[in-house]
Amino acid sequence: GAPGGAVGHPALLRLGGLLHDVSKPETAKRQGGRLRFFGHEAKGAEKSAGILQRLRFSREETDWVSTWVLHHLRPGNLAAAGAVSDKAVFRFFRDLGPKGVSQLLVCWADHASYLSPGDVERALPHALEEPGRPMPRWAVGDAAKTIHHMRVVSWLLDRWFRAPEASRPELLLDGRDVMKALKIKPGPRIGELLRGLAEAQAEGAVRSRKDALAWVARQPPPKP
Repeated sequence: GAPGGAVGHPALLRLGGLLHDVSKPETAKRQGGRLRFFGHEAKGAEKSAGILQRLRFSREETDWVSTWVLHHLRPGNLAAAGAVSDKAVFRFFRDLGPKGVSQLLVCWADHASYLSPGDVERALPHALEEPGRPMPRWAVGDAAKTIHHMRVVSWLLDRWFRAPEASRPELLLDGRDVMKALKIKPGPRIGELLRGLAEAQAEGAVRSRKDALAWVARQPPPKP
């Protein structure tokens, strides 16, 4: 679980918000008339880990904050891609697990900071709608973009809390089932198949044990 509860200790959330762009100054480059910060998330994760270690935070707390910093661009990248697929939801939480919930709270606050307090209040009902819904008439330009980002964050949070079958499905088969079905021995291939099966379940392509066995049987053999 998270240090301090289901979404992390409030102090850690504030640290995540404080440090998520800590390496922007050292990565800043002007390109096409705009400042770009390529790689600031990876450098920032490393730097934030060092800061928390010097401050004597635990290894677990350090890992949570540095993970948030490393992945803080992912929700924005999903928003920029348009619709958020079931596969994208699954892969986000596959990679971050419960840390993703806390990271999304930091991300929400980050995006909300682009709006004035009055616009945040006006945007809130619309920011909780599914991505792709029409924008309110007053929301144009950067305001519309920000509301879309907030909708994507809200949708990811909704999938975690209301649709565990999409964000972290319980596997319909285990390793022994796979070995028996394919008549193979233990090895890395078992894990590969189970990871693929989890994704297929999250996408809704596999809904029953029978589907799962058929899916496993259809997978190509590993390359020699």
